[in-house]
Amino acid sequence: MCDYPEFLEEGKFSTLTALREVSAALTVQSQLLSELAEHGHYVPETLPSDQQVILLVIKLAYCGVSKELLHRPVSIDVHKVSYTGFSVRDWDSGNIIDSWQTEDGDVFDVNCAEDAVFWLPLPEHWQTVIWQGWGFPFAALRPDVPV
Repeated sequence: MCDYPEFLEEGKFSTLTALREVSAALTVQSQLLSELAEHGHYVPETLPSDQQVILLVIKLAYCGVSKELLHRPVSIDVHKVSYTGFSVRDWDSGNIIDSWQTEDGDVFDVNCAEDAVFWLPLPEHWQTVIWQGWGFPFAALRPDVPV
């Protein structure tokens, strides 16, 4: 049996660890998108009433670029927001824009013609979960039922 240098074993360990982490992250992202496709409210069709919601913006995920999704990572922005009541629906020019307000009072616009935009109601009940991360555990909140 051949003796490999120690750095090769360390590199292999690091690479395998990175692959496991990437795999876990992609699995979580896949589960989130599947849950969103099944239970999310598509923003161009429905807007929330006067309530805070979880807004998910999947960047550049419209049908024109969907074939490229295998070649570039999916970017998902998650916000806790309220709908401001301001929207633009110009079907002729393709402008579908909605304004959202964060808890801090910041207002931002989202163009539904460029990004896939969904909202979910905030869960009524949360439970604390301890996650074991790199080096130390940390506490997080999660809903008692799937969102």
